[in-house]
Amino acid sequence: ELIGSREKLRQADRLAAIGTLAAGVAHQINNPVGAILNASEYALLCEDQDDAMRIFRDALRVNAEEARRCGAIVRGMLQFSRQEPIEKAIGDLNQAVRIAVRSVESYARDSGARLVLELAEDPIEVRMSPLEIEQVVVNLVRNGIEACDRNAVVRVVTRSAGRRAFIDVIDDGRGIAEEDRSRIFDPFFSTRLVEGGTGLGLSVAHGIVSDHGGRIGVSRSGDDGTTFTVDLPLASSDPAPRPVPSARATR
Repeated sequence: ELIGSREKLRQADRLAAIGTLAAGVAHQINNPVGAILNASEYALLCEDQDDAMRIFRDALRVNAEEARRCGAIVRGMLQFSRQEPIEKAIGDLNQAVRIAVRSVESYARDSGARLVLELAEDPIEVRMSPLEIEQVVVNLVRNGIEACDRNAVVRVVTRSAGRRAFIDVIDDGRGIAEEDRSRIFDPFFSTRLVEGGTGLGLSVAHGIVSDHGGRIGVSRSGDDGTTFTVDLPLASSDPAPRPVPSARATR
Protein backbone atom coordinates (compact mmCIF):
# COMPACT_ATOMS: atom_id res chain seq x y z
CA GLU A 1 0.00 0.00 0.00
CA LEU A 2 2.88 2.35 0.82
CA ILE A 3 4.52 1.68 -2.55
CA GLY A 4 1.19 2.30 -4.28
CA SER A 5 0.67 5.57 -2.37
CA ARG A 6 4.15 6.78 -3.31
CA GLU A 7 3.53 6.00 -6.97
CA LYS A 8 0.25 7.92 -6.88
CA LEU A 9 2.05 10.89 -5.32
CA ARG A 10 4.70 10.79 -8.07
CA GLN A 11 1.98 10.70 -10.72
CA ALA A 12 0.20 13.62 -9.05
CA ASP A 13 3.47 15.60 -9.01
CA ARG A 14 4.02 14.90 -12.70
CA LEU A 15 0.47 15.97 -13.56
CA ALA A 16 0.89 19.16 -11.49
CA ALA A 17 4.15 19.94 -13.32
CA ILE A 18 2.48 19.37 -16.70
CA GLY A 19 -0.41 21.61 -15.66
CA THR A 20 1.96 24.37 -14.57
CA LEU A 21 3.87 24.17 -17.85
CA ALA A 22 0.67 24.19 -19.93
CA ALA A 23 -0.70 27.17 -18.00
CA GLY A 24 2.58 29.03 -18.49
CA VAL A 25 2.56 28.39 -22.25
CA ALA A 26 -1.07 29.54 -22.52
CA HIS A 27 -0.38 32.68 -20.50
CA GLN A 28 2.65 33.68 -22.59
CA ILE A 29 1.12 32.86 -25.98
CA ASN A 30 -2.07 34.78 -25.21
CA ASN A 31 -0.36 38.12 -25.97
CA PRO A 32 0.90 37.40 -29.52
CA VAL A 33 -2.27 35.47 -30.41
CA GLY A 34 -4.30 38.48 -29.30
CA ALA A 35 -2.17 40.76 -31.48
CA ILE A 36 -2.70 38.45 -34.48
CA LEU A 37 -6.46 38.43 -33.89
CA ASN A 38 -6.65 42.22 -33.53
CA ALA A 39 -4.59 42.86 -36.68
CA SER A 40 -6.66 40.39 -38.70
CA GLU A 41 -10.03 41.73 -37.52
CA TYR A 42 -8.97 45.32 -38.20
CA ALA A 43 -7.82 44.41 -41.72
CA LEU A 44 -11.16 42.70 -42.44
CA LEU A 45 -13.05 45.78 -41.26
CA CYS A 46 -11.04 47.98 -43.63
CA GLU A 47 -11.31 45.86 -46.78
CA ASP A 48 -13.50 48.47 -48.50
CA GLN A 49 -11.17 51.39 -47.81
CA ASP A 50 -8.95 52.95 -50.45
CA ASP A 51 -5.77 51.99 -48.60
CA ALA A 52 -6.97 48.45 -47.83
CA MET A 53 -3.91 46.88 -49.48
CA ARG A 54 -1.56 48.80 -47.18
CA ILE A 55 -3.61 47.79 -44.15
CA PHE A 56 -3.54 44.16 -45.31
CA ARG A 57 0.24 44.26 -45.70
CA ASP A 58 0.65 45.81 -42.23
CA ALA A 59 -1.60 43.14 -40.74
CA LEU A 60 0.39 40.38 -42.43
CA ARG A 61 3.65 41.82 -41.10
CA VAL A 62 2.21 41.91 -37.58
CA ASN A 63 0.88 38.37 -37.92
CA ALA A 64 4.21 37.04 -39.17
CA GLU A 65 6.14 38.75 -36.37
CA GLU A 66 3.76 37.55 -33.66
CA ALA A 67 3.67 34.01 -35.08
CA ARG A 68 7.46 33.92 -34.83
CA ARG A 69 7.10 35.13 -31.25
CA CYS A 70 4.73 32.22 -30.51
CA GLY A 71 7.30 29.80 -31.88
CA ALA A 72 10.06 31.34 -29.79
CA ILE A 73 7.91 31.13 -26.64
CA VAL A 74 7.19 27.45 -27.27
CA ARG A 75 10.90 26.76 -27.83
CA GLY A 76 11.70 28.59 -24.61
CA MET A 77 9.15 26.55 -22.65
CA LEU A 78 10.60 23.35 -24.12
CA GLN A 79 14.04 24.46 -22.97
CA PHE A 80 12.55 25.05 -19.53
CA SER A 81 11.02 21.57 -19.43
CA ARG A 82 14.35 19.99 -20.48
CA GLN A 83 16.27 22.13 -17.94
CA GLU A 84 18.52 23.47 -20.69
CA PRO A 85 20.46 26.74 -20.38
CA ILE A 86 18.90 29.75 -22.07
CA GLU A 87 21.41 31.66 -24.16
CA LYS A 88 22.03 35.30 -23.41
CA ALA A 89 23.94 37.92 -25.34
CA ILE A 90 24.74 41.58 -24.85
CA GLY A 91 21.98 43.78 -26.22
CA ASP A 92 20.23 47.10 -25.77
CA LEU A 93 17.66 46.95 -22.99
CA ASN A 94 15.82 49.91 -24.54
CA GLN A 95 15.14 47.92 -27.70
CA ALA A 96 13.70 44.95 -25.81
CA VAL A 97 11.46 47.26 -23.76
CA ARG A 98 10.32 49.13 -26.88
CA ILE A 99 9.29 45.88 -28.61
CA ALA A 100 7.48 44.68 -25.48
CA VAL A 101 5.46 47.87 -25.12
CA ARG A 102 4.57 47.81 -28.80
CA SER A 103 3.30 44.22 -28.50
CA VAL A 104 0.94 45.10 -25.64
CA GLU A 105 -0.42 48.35 -27.11
CA SER A 106 -3.52 46.68 -28.56
CA TYR A 107 -4.36 45.14 -25.18
CA ALA A 108 -3.96 48.53 -23.52
CA ARG A 109 -6.18 50.19 -26.12
CA ASP A 110 -8.89 47.54 -25.71
CA SER A 111 -8.71 48.04 -21.93
CA GLY A 112 -9.07 51.81 -22.20
CA ALA A 113 -5.54 52.38 -20.90
CA ARG A 114 -2.74 54.60 -22.17
CA LEU A 115 0.92 53.57 -22.25
CA VAL A 116 3.75 56.07 -21.82
CA LEU A 117 7.25 54.94 -22.81
CA GLU A 118 10.24 56.86 -21.42
CA LEU A 119 13.51 55.33 -22.63
CA ALA A 120 16.96 56.39 -21.52
CA GLU A 121 18.68 58.55 -24.15
CA ASP A 122 21.70 56.26 -24.47
CA PRO A 123 21.65 52.48 -25.09
CA ILE A 124 21.67 50.36 -21.93
CA GLU A 125 23.69 47.22 -22.60
CA VAL A 126 22.85 44.14 -20.55
CA ARG A 127 23.49 40.42 -21.03
CA MET A 128 20.04 39.03 -21.67
CA SER A 129 17.63 36.90 -23.58
CA PRO A 130 15.65 39.68 -25.34
CA LEU A 131 12.50 37.56 -25.65
CA GLU A 132 12.48 36.81 -21.93
CA ILE A 133 13.01 40.45 -20.97
CA GLU A 134 10.16 41.36 -23.33
CA GLN A 135 7.98 38.81 -21.49
CA VAL A 136 8.86 40.44 -18.16
CA VAL A 137 7.83 43.88 -19.41
CA VAL A 138 4.64 42.59 -21.04
CA ASN A 139 3.63 40.81 -17.84
CA LEU A 140 4.30 43.88 -15.69
CA VAL A 141 2.45 46.21 -18.07
CA ARG A 142 -0.56 43.90 -18.24
CA ASN A 143 -0.51 43.64 -14.46
CA GLY A 144 -0.47 47.44 -14.22
CA ILE A 145 -3.37 47.80 -16.66
CA GLU A 146 -5.43 45.19 -14.83
CA ALA A 147 -4.80 46.94 -11.51
CA CYS A 148 -6.50 50.09 -12.81
CA ASP A 149 -9.95 51.13 -13.86
CA ARG A 150 -10.66 52.57 -17.31
CA ASN A 151 -8.55 55.51 -18.47
CA ALA A 152 -5.52 54.11 -16.68
CA VAL A 153 -2.03 55.39 -17.45
CA VAL A 154 0.92 52.99 -17.25
CA ARG A 155 4.45 54.40 -17.61
CA VAL A 156 7.45 52.30 -18.56
CA VAL A 157 10.81 53.92 -17.79
CA THR A 158 14.36 52.70 -18.41
CA ARG A 159 17.43 54.11 -16.68
CA SER A 160 20.87 53.14 -15.45
CA ALA A 161 22.96 54.03 -12.43
CA GLY A 162 26.35 52.74 -11.42
CA ARG A 163 26.64 49.17 -12.64
CA ARG A 164 22.90 48.52 -12.75
CA ALA A 165 20.11 48.90 -15.29
CA PHE A 166 16.52 49.55 -14.23
CA ILE A 167 13.05 49.19 -15.69
CA ASP A 168 10.23 50.92 -13.80
CA VAL A 169 6.61 50.04 -14.60
CA ILE A 170 4.38 52.62 -12.93
CA ASP A 171 0.59 52.45 -12.79
CA ASP A 172 -2.00 54.73 -11.22
CA GLY A 173 -4.20 51.92 -9.92
CA ARG A 174 -5.46 50.89 -6.53
CA GLY A 175 -2.18 49.63 -5.12
CA ILE A 176 -1.34 46.31 -3.45
CA ALA A 177 -2.77 45.43 -0.06
CA GLU A 178 -0.14 45.12 2.64
CA GLU A 179 -1.10 41.51 3.40
CA ASP A 180 -0.65 40.53 -0.27
CA ARG A 181 2.79 42.02 -0.92
CA SER A 182 4.73 39.03 0.39
CA ARG A 183 2.81 36.66 -1.93
CA ILE A 184 2.60 38.52 -5.25
CA PHE A 185 5.42 36.49 -6.82
CA ASP A 186 4.05 33.13 -5.67
CA PRO A 187 2.85 30.91 -8.55
CA PHE A 188 -0.93 30.94 -8.98
CA PHE A 189 -1.44 33.71 -6.41
CA SER A 190 -3.77 36.33 -7.84
CA THR A 191 -6.25 38.83 -6.46
CA ARG A 192 -8.08 38.70 -9.81
CA LEU A 193 -8.86 35.00 -10.20
CA VAL A 194 -12.56 35.82 -10.66
CA GLU A 195 -11.68 38.08 -13.61
CA GLY A 196 -9.60 35.32 -15.20
CA GLY A 197 -6.16 36.01 -13.73
CA THR A 198 -3.82 32.99 -13.77
CA GLY A 199 -1.46 34.07 -11.01
CA LEU A 200 1.52 33.26 -13.26
CA GLY A 201 2.53 36.60 -14.78
CA LEU A 202 4.51 37.98 -11.84
CA SER A 203 5.89 34.55 -10.96
CA VAL A 204 7.22 34.11 -14.50
CA ALA A 205 8.69 37.61 -14.42
CA HIS A 206 10.41 36.90 -11.09
CA GLY A 207 11.95 33.69 -12.42
CA ILE A 208 13.26 35.37 -15.58
CA VAL A 209 14.76 38.33 -13.74
CA SER A 210 16.43 36.05 -11.18
CA ASP A 211 17.82 33.96 -14.04
CA HIS A 212 19.41 37.15 -15.41
CA GLY A 213 21.15 37.84 -12.12
CA GLY A 214 18.72 40.64 -11.27
CA ARG A 215 16.01 41.55 -8.80
CA ILE A 216 12.37 42.53 -9.14
CA GLY A 217 10.18 44.07 -6.50
CA VAL A 218 7.61 46.67 -5.55
CA SER A 219 9.41 49.95 -4.92
CA ARG A 220 6.20 51.89 -4.25
CA SER A 221 2.55 51.06 -3.64
CA GLY A 222 -0.31 53.15 -2.33
CA ASP A 223 -3.73 54.50 -3.16
CA ASP A 224 -2.23 56.41 -6.11
CA GLY A 225 -0.67 53.37 -7.76
CA THR A 226 2.21 50.91 -7.76
CA THR A 227 5.75 50.88 -9.14
CA PHE A 228 7.46 47.61 -10.01
CA THR A 229 11.21 47.94 -10.49
CA VAL A 230 13.41 45.47 -12.38
CA ASP A 231 17.10 45.74 -11.46
CA LEU A 232 19.62 44.08 -13.82
CA PRO A 233 23.43 44.10 -13.98
CA LEU A 234 24.94 46.08 -16.81
CA ALA A 235 26.97 44.07 -19.31
CA SER A 236 30.09 46.00 -18.29
CA SER A 237 29.80 44.49 -14.78
CA ASP A 238 29.44 40.93 -16.12
CA PRO A 239 32.54 39.87 -18.07
CA ALA A 240 31.42 36.26 -18.54
CA PRO A 241 30.29 35.75 -22.18
CA ARG A 242 28.94 32.22 -21.70
CA PRO A 243 25.24 31.30 -21.50
CA VAL A 244 23.83 31.21 -17.98
CA PRO A 245 21.86 28.09 -16.94
CA SER A 246 18.23 28.77 -16.15
CA ALA A 247 17.67 29.12 -12.42
CA ARG A 248 13.95 28.56 -13.01
CA ALA A 249 14.62 24.99 -14.09
CA THR A 250 15.67 24.09 -10.55
CA ARG A 251 13.09 26.10 -8.60
